[in-house]
Amino acid sequence: MTAYGAHETYLETTVRSSDPLDLTRLLYRTAIDSLRQAAAAQRAGDIATRGRQVSRTQAIVGELLTALDERQEISRRLAPLYEYLLHITQVAQVEQRTEPLDEARRLLETLLEGWQQVELPADVDAATAA
Repeated sequence: MTAYGAHETYLETTVRSSDPLDLTRLLYRTAIDSLRQAAAAQRAGDIATRGRQVSRTQAIVGELLTALDERQEISRRLAPLYEYLLHITQVAQVEQRTEPLDEARRLLETLLEGWQQVELPADVDAATAA
């Protein structure tokens, strides 16, 4: 097994064994990391890497957006934030600027801090909460 294959197996195992809150946190952390890499690539003039990392972030935010339950108040509050994140990352792509990437990263870091304070109720089975 190659190192890439081992990483993919590890990631798949992590995802399958995580509860919905852990998965949400994992998505946020991955998007934040991608934005850091995108900004560093932009500063280094590596446009291809910046593009891949911004696209990765947009895919994650898009998944978070489509997973929202419109019946929940938190979802109605998060939807415009996710749409804004998609907008500013697109601006960063088109204008080739790091400022929107940094803004998106800070916003996701703030949201992640909030998600880190959330816990599943004790009577909710993590395997069925998804």
